[in-house]
Amino acid sequence: MKNLFLCLFLALSFLANAQEKYDFKASFKRAIAPACLGFTSGVSGGLREATMWRKDRFFDLFPKANRQYWDNNLSLKNKYTRPWYIPVQLTDSYHMLYAVHNIGLASASIVGTAHVSKTWKTRSLKHKALDILIQSACTSAAYLLGSELTFGVVFKRR
Repeated sequence: MKNLFLCLFLALSFLANAQEKYDFKASFKRAIAPACLGFTSGVSGGLREATMWRKDRFFDLFPKANRQYWDNNLSLKNKYTRPWYIPVQLTDSYHMLYAVHNIGLASASIVGTAHVSKTWKTRSLKHKALDILIQSACTSAAYLLGSELTFGVVFKRR
């Protein structure tokens, strides 16, 4: 892990040595929206894992939660008893949380790409690479934070 951070630091220092000044503040501001979407996706993924592997803790925290919807052993039967016009994502928590997880990550990618591509023609290659690196790092860190806070802190086994 230390080697990864060292390589990342060296790449950042190499990329920051461009002739023109790089605006880190603006780049981090552009990374806020994708990071928020990544955080939402991480929370959804952590909650999905908690309902799968730590459902006793989930039902301790939420005693009035509908077991037919939130308990994966019971809710998988819901998708076979639904009418054909109701999407499976609405029948149980596992599919709903998985859909929110995937939509959040896809939206983070789209928003991040839109922000980076606004100034794509006027930027140097080093600045483009730094923009992509900052977007990816912020989104990944927010995803990890959301997932770890949900699964590792809120639904921690006692």
